[in-house]
Amino acid sequence: GASPSPNVADDFLAGSEKAVRKEYDPETKKWKKYATVLKLDRRPFAEGSMRSAFLMRDLTKGETANEFVAKMSKDPNEHRQVYYDDVAMQMQAKSYAVKFNDRFGKKVVDFLVCYVAELVERPGKPVIGVEQRIHGNYVKYNNNWDWNDERRNTPQAFSHFSWEESGHKLLICDLQGVGDSWTDPQIHSVDQRGYGKGNMGMRGIRAFLNNHRCNGICKALKLPQTSKPAKSLSDGTRLNVKEAAKMEAEEEAGNELTRTQRKAEQLKLSLNLPAVAANISASSNRLVVQVCKAQGLLGRGETCDASVTVMCGTQNGETRVVYG
Repeated sequence: GASPSPNVADDFLAGSEKAVRKEYDPETKKWKKYATVLKLDRRPFAEGSMRSAFLMRDLTKGETANEFVAKMSKDPNEHRQVYYDDVAMQMQAKSYAVKFNDRFGKKVVDFLVCYVAELVERPGKPVIGVEQRIHGNYVKYNNNWDWNDERRNTPQAFSHFSWEESGHKLLICDLQGVGDSWTDPQIHSVDQRGYGKGNMGMRGIRAFLNNHRCNGICKALKLPQTSKPAKSLSDGTRLNVKEAAKMEAEEEAGNELTRTQRKAEQLKLSLNLPAVAANISASSNRLVVQVCKAQGLLGRGETCDASVTVMCGTQNGETRVVYG
């Protein structure tokens, strides 16, 4: 059949309204403005104690499926700056997620892209907070004080990382979302300036650090250990930084030497040892230790046996110590 005339009205624009989209750049710390057309549902699909959440579409993106969540305050007198503070805080947290991911050479965590929209066709030109909609089980991983869900290593390591990466200027916490796609974070800053009412300054930073147990990801990132005993390295998610991941990839690709053996071979070459005695056999995967001379190790009248401990090999290999 014939295609419909472009002059035939459809409901694509029905219920839509013009708006100004305002995006925050955490690098330049400036806001950029864009004209847009939005379409908000008339009724909220969820409500919290302070805000209502509406499903929204951005019609400038065409007819492709695009779902956003528009958050609107229940208090008509709420200061507009709150929306700008929340978006700036989330986008700054997102910039730290990029740095965190860069340490591992892959995308590990992320914060949802968000922006402020000014509804210019409504009385008073109210503003709303907008972010992508995500589907799945929404979970809170830590708060803006001293609680955290120790079943997950990644969120807790990220909060610790943000403190070190910022040069001890801020800490990002109150992490929540679906999987490792997060939203609505809180930032504590040393000077307690900006970042909304939830910025508890050094009190909030100390509350997190005093209750944080470093885990395998903290160790991989070489973050300084906090005062509490660290978790077992086998407990929870583990990630390798890019250098370690590269070495593991080489081993999985067929490299004959394990990481421990490689280090041993490098050490052997750096010591410039004499040739191995003729009565000792050596192979490419065997480390031979020769004790040539030892002196000045004991006090007068003391005697002891020489002891050599060699640790190398793989989990399915055999390590033997031979005394000669």
